Amino acid sequence: MPHVLIIHEVEAYPAWKAVFDQAAGIRKRAGEISYQLLRYDNEANRIVHFSAWSSLDNARRFFESPELIEIRRQAGVKAPEFIYLHEIERGLLQQDAEKVRPRHSRFMKRLNVPTSTPRLFARCGLAERPF
Repeated sequence: MPHVLIIHEVEAYPAWKAVFDQAAGIRKRAGEISYQLLRYDNEANRIVHFSAWSSLDNARRFFESPELIEIRRQAGVKAPEFIYLHEIERGLLQQDAEKVRPRHSRFMKRLNVPTSTPRLFARCGLAERPF
């Protein structure tokens, strides 16, 4: 999936955010699919805009358009840096299996699942009830 990372400073975040929100319709029509806004931990007016796009061509066309240049000026954006990216991998880190199983067992006990359930024993590699 194509992404764009934009790093820029704004004069005042609340004013910039109002303009950003008003431009949601034109961003969507241009091909923006989703976005995240982040800020530097020690600079409230230094913004990172990370967004997914239908294509990088659409993103470039949009960000370089005279209309958007004017919108950025009105929003108080200072020297934006655009980085156009192609996603190569995405993942989630799984919980450690040892931590998941005990919680699952407690949940099954609360549901009062009988220990004689054949499927449960088959999962444990037991042919029949062990006691």
